Amino acid sequence: MPENFKAGFLKTLWILRDYLSVIVIGGGWVPLLYYHYLLADKSREPVRTRDIDLLVDIHVPVVGESVDRLLLEAGFRPAFKSLDTPPVIHYWR
Repeated sequence: MPENFKAGFLKTLWILRDYLSVIVIGGGWVPLLYYHYLLADKSREPVRTRDIDLLVDIHVPVVGESVDRLLLEAGFRPAFKSLDTPPVIHYWR
């Protein structure tokens, strides 16, 4: 895995650090976290894409700045993916 993939992932987690207790990481990054940090087996490099799947409950308590504001200030752009309330939002950079 290119190190810049991992650096981008860790940077995103750092941006959202105040919310990590209410965020569930999903998708292709789960095997990396499982092998590298839970099993301490860094010899495994699961294949993944650059996207980061983060899941939250419908109601996320605001801690300081909102998740939306943190991502916008970090240069992410939102794309609304549903008409639900609240909507599913995809942030990209």
